[in-house]
Amino acid sequence: MSTRIDAPTRRRPSGALLDPVALTIALLAAALYAATAAARLTPDSLVYAHQIAVHNDLAQLLHPHHLAFAPVVRGLVDLTGLGPVAAARLHNVAWSVLALLALHALLRRLGIGRPAASLATAACAICSGFWAFATQVEVYAPAIACQLAAACTLASGTPRRRTWLVASAWLTAGVLYHQTAVLLAVAVVPLAIAARGDATRATASRRGLAVLALAGVASLTLYVAASRIAPGSRPATLRGFLDFCMHYAVKDAPGWGTLANFSPKGAHLLAHSATCNVVELPPAEFSTTGYVAAVLGAALLALLGIRALQVARRRSEFRMPLAAFGAWLGAQWLFAWWFLPREEELQLGTLPGLCTVAAIVTVHSGAPPARERPVPTRLAIAWLALGALGAWNLFAGALPRRSDPGPAAASAVEFARIATPDTVLLVPHAIYAEYLFRRLPGRPVLYDAPFLALYRDPHSRPEPSLQSAARVLVPFELVRPDHATWVHSPVAEPGGYRAVIGWLAGVAQDGTDGALRHAHLGRRDLPLGPVLLVEPTERSAGGVDVVLAELDALDPGTTPRYSTFSRD
Repeated sequence: MSTRIDAPTRRRPSGALLDPVALTIALLAAALYAATAAARLTPDSLVYAHQIAVHNDLAQLLHPHHLAFAPVVRGLVDLTGLGPVAAARLHNVAWSVLALLALHALLRRLGIGRPAASLATAACAICSGFWAFATQVEVYAPAIACQLAAACTLASGTPRRRTWLVASAWLTAGVLYHQTAVLLAVAVVPLAIAARGDATRATASRRGLAVLALAGVASLTLYVAASRIAPGSRPATLRGFLDFCMHYAVKDAPGWGTLANFSPKGAHLLAHSATCNVVELPPAEFSTTGYVAAVLGAALLALLGIRALQVARRRSEFRMPLAAFGAWLGAQWLFAWWFLPREEELQLGTLPGLCTVAAIVTVHSGAPPARERPVPTRLAIAWLALGALGAWNLFAGALPRRSDPGPAAASAVEFARIATPDTVLLVPHAIYAEYLFRRLPGRPVLYDAPFLALYRDPHSRPEPSLQSAARVLVPFELVRPDHATWVHSPVAEPGGYRAVIGWLAGVAQDGTDGALRHAHLGRRDLPLGPVLLVEPTERSAGGVDVVLAELDALDPGTTPRYSTFSRD
């Protein structure tokens, strides 16, 4: 007959932040990250690195969604003399070490033995997402570390006031590194209750609420101060403050933060990107591999959830920890699903939570007095599986990123080679970021964001005016009828598509004939793919339909064809 525990077990927290085993795992992970530092940086990494390199003014370094990152890295640049990429890597590897130490200590304080805690910590370290972003010029590693440090502090259960001040400070730091750290708020009170020791439930709840209040006041104060010194004229009102905090989230990018993402397609993208954070997979989420990976990932997550519910029913001392991490995971997934389900980095913060829940479920799946330590055979199998995952992520992801800067870098250099000083380049965001970071010569580079405005409003005209440019270069992939910009596409909006083509070719606003400069179209075949060349001429453009017919001749074999696709 099994024994049922109805009251939390009072135990002294045993998780030390500098546990020798955890320190060994974290330092080995840091060495691995340093040895496999990626030459292929994300587009956002390149934009941030360029910002850090060219600005030394605090106001110019403030990004409302991650206030602390650029100023702190810029300070490290000034202190060490390193370049922005090297300084950011040093910064992020250090934060990754802290994240792994905090995760191990958190697991120990939740009652997980050292073998399982070490396994879960190592698993988080070699997950493809955590590994990849440990050396990117990105904000996620420090934000995750701050959240784990806050959770670890809460899990100590120490009644001293200093403990709750430290927890609120860590939570504030996490919010300053990335706004999504505010989602940890849903787990603060359950964690405080789970680690309450001899305190009553009400007292523990008050402590958790005090942490939230302190972190909220501190974060708001710093954001208000930042909004007053950041570039841009905003009124000193609530609306001006909200405009500063939210302008990035509500920018005119279709598919960002919309209820339309709560769809089967959005669910697939969410499952695929979550799976890619664990194991390195091809980027084509709608391939057969992508569908299989998404289904398997969702199935494994469902199985983990079922087992977690079973543990919570049998082991009452783990109900609050599981509730805390379940709420935190759910909040992060809901946000990512709503905001941008295809983006893997928005779900990076779920990895420590998944490892924590998996550790609890693995060790405490039975009713007391079940074994509190994993069976040695199962532990050995788990380490072997972890080694296989690490080897796959090394050879399929880390080493290719380390040795190859990627096609966007080569494309940017190629564009710079053929662009004259009076050329306007319209390129995808990845090439734009490479061009910006490498400070390649030429006119200011635009990317496909101007097309967004035309798809949404065919009567708008983005800047700069292309009529005054001598030459325009744009990859054919951006002007083909089957091109999709985020969720907007020519297929959905033929009127907007005609406006894009007219804008590129210099056709009059109403699409009528006229003596216009941008009427001669040409093609250049580059290693990156065919490029449309638009040059000035005094001949008549002949209207949008004539331009579309010329595109058919320049880009044969395109389906659907330019001239027949966009007829109203």
